[in-house]
Amino acid sequence: MYECHAQTGRWPTRVDDLSQTSLPTRSHVWRQTANSILFLWPQKLDSQAKNNSQVLLMHWEGGLFNSFGARVGLLGRLADGAREEK
Repeated sequence: MYECHAQTGRWPTRVDDLSQTSLPTRSHVWRQTANSILFLWPQKLDSQAKNNSQVLLMHWEGGLFNSFGARVGLLGRLADGAREEK
């Protein structure tokens, strides 16, 4: 999402917008995987990922953990690969 914003000046609003980023070269199954993810497409993000730590970017209902009642999501802070420092 951040790469798309950096290239186009706008936040993506659909999966096809991500096809213009490096995602297709990094994952040959990205489009199939994206179909199983509920993207929320927030439009009021800060261009600095660290300022989006409370924004949910996507939600995935598949997988083993979810079958036990857990929910998996991705917050804006971690979307660019940033790691929490301890």
